[in-house]
Amino acid sequence: MRISNRYQKSFDMLLANILQRVFSIPVRLLLDFFFHFKVKGKENLKELGNRGAILAANHGSFIDPPAIGAALGPFSPFLPLRFLAKESFFKFPNFFFSGILFYVLGAFPVKRGLGDLRLTLKKGIEILKKGGTIVIFPEGKMTRIGDLKTGFGQLQKGRRGVVFLAQETGVPIVPIGLKGNFKALKLDIFFLRRRYLEVVFGKPIFISKKLTLEQGADLIMFEIQKLLKS
Repeated sequence: MRISNRYQKSFDMLLANILQRVFSIPVRLLLDFFFHFKVKGKENLKELGNRGAILAANHGSFIDPPAIGAALGPFSPFLPLRFLAKESFFKFPNFFFSGILFYVLGAFPVKRGLGDLRLTLKKGIEILKKGGTIVIFPEGKMTRIGDLKTGFGQLQKGRRGVVFLAQETGVPIVPIGLKGNFKALKLDIFFLRRRYLEVVFGKPIFISKKLTLEQGADLIMFEIQKLLKS
């Protein structure tokens, strides 16, 4: 198995690397069985080589992070994936319920409201410059509005952080369209088996520094929307 040099050589990241690779196999099998899981566009990732990358996806369900990992597969050079999570998840008492799990699965805390993106995203910048892969949901939070017939959540306006990271580090952003995720874990639909889940990887985008953060965020959300309609 090819082990990427992307992950940091620390205990938590070594553990995340092992767990993400091992569990991507049973997760993929479960998704295949319960959600008629499909993956498209993985050939677009070949353009990235061994550079760091930002994977930017729409966010409609708790199933989104494991679905992206399962779509990449156990031998992907992009594992382990790193995730941004609110700092509160890593503080007492949440640390004992979610923080430990988040740590071993590759998440790192982000302190919001500092008024300085460079300070807020300092850890993310370090990870990308070392060749790591970060998964970001540009909307900033899970959408609560959507269409249960199509399974699409309503896209929200993209936030500036994803573009700031790309411009600061020079790494590309890979837009990802997650189809069917909004209704994937709805119990009535789940037990009636009227569900599907599809991960669509778009072509890498290099964000020009000539774009404002807002323009870059709009561009990324536009590309995600195109993937959802494809």
